[in-house]
Amino acid sequence: PDLRPSAPVAHSPVPPLSPDPAVLLDQVGPLLRNAPISMQRCIGILRETVSHHERRAPLTPSSVARLIANEGLEVLVQPSKHRVFADADYSRAGARVTDDLSPASAIFGVKSIPIDLIRALPGRTLAFFSHTIKGQEANMPLLDACVESGVRLVDYECIKTAGVSEGGQRLVAFGEYAGKAGMINALRGLGLRLAAQGYETPLLDLMPAHAYDSYATATAALARVGQRVTKEGLQTEVTPLIVGVHGQGRVGQGALETFAALGQDVVKQVDPAHLASVADAGGDDSLSRSLFVTSFGPEHTVEPDPPRRSFHVGEYLAHPERFRTVFHKNLLPYLTCLVHAAYWEPKYPRLLTAAQLAEDAATAGGQPRLRMIADLSCDVPGALEPLVRTTAVDSPYYLFDF
Repeated sequence: PDLRPSAPVAHSPVPPLSPDPAVLLDQVGPLLRNAPISMQRCIGILRETVSHHERRAPLTPSSVARLIANEGLEVLVQPSKHRVFADADYSRAGARVTDDLSPASAIFGVKSIPIDLIRALPGRTLAFFSHTIKGQEANMPLLDACVESGVRLVDYECIKTAGVSEGGQRLVAFGEYAGKAGMINALRGLGLRLAAQGYETPLLDLMPAHAYDSYATATAALARVGQRVTKEGLQTEVTPLIVGVHGQGRVGQGALETFAALGQDVVKQVDPAHLASVADAGGDDSLSRSLFVTSFGPEHTVEPDPPRRSFHVGEYLAHPERFRTVFHKNLLPYLTCLVHAAYWEPKYPRLLTAAQLAEDAATAGGQPRLRMIADLSCDVPGALEPLVRTTAVDSPYYLFDF
């Protein structure tokens, strides 16, 4: 209610945005020309400050050159030693490299913009990943600052083919890469956890995702790990090693693609319905020379409550209160590593609670098969109750005492 305008506001119709980046860029210019404040001919690109590992840029030098040539915009770029594009690349494109973005009417970033900068530049249009669309508590001060400063917030998560409707396809999405980086770090974390419990595996050869200079370099390292598993095998106590990926969207697909980079000789796909038979198969040497992966969605993790009817995804999405989770009974007991890569809101049943995790451990005699959880959604609180806090690139893991 605090965001409602005190008087009617007239809005010019905005045409549907194109999923083609080249066409989308051409649509940006006219929208900026219609900006309501006098500084409309100037835009700014922020220097990322949330993490020193952040190298992404909201606009490439080639895009900047097009905006300058085709739309007559002035582009200001804050200098950065970490950005993937050098300052000189932007200068050659016609931008002005400067710390001062005050002349800009619209300012583009990637991660969260510092609150003090938001307050110092009131009335601007700010475009970045704000992580506020689901009411994330940690970012409410940022949203408050935007409201107090009269800022127009353009959240990349809300730029869709059908405007802000729930059915629209997102046009600015890094989910695939989150899945790829997340799977690398999940496998590395699993290797560290197993080593701490006395089991050394080839997974220890993996570096953190950000330490690889390219995805090709990372997949080559994964292939070498797979080759070692095929040749040397794993200890019987940790086999069969089964990784479960929850989610079948961009994040989940990116995670599965990265797992497949371990190599076709070592990676074995398992249908969720067959997990129990694979997990309980003992004495087979091929189990120690394989890495198993399964992918599942809500049709595998929830059931109608009461369970007197069949599952229909449409009903689940429209009326999640009619369903209850069965993940902890049907899938959890057979997984070595859980990679959560699905969208979740509080209206949906939780995938896993702390009590369910403790119950699984008790059933397994104190040492559950599960050794690692990688929550790539990183919502606190979210689908996984054991995710009690977020982590940082430099310290990506913590132990949860259930």
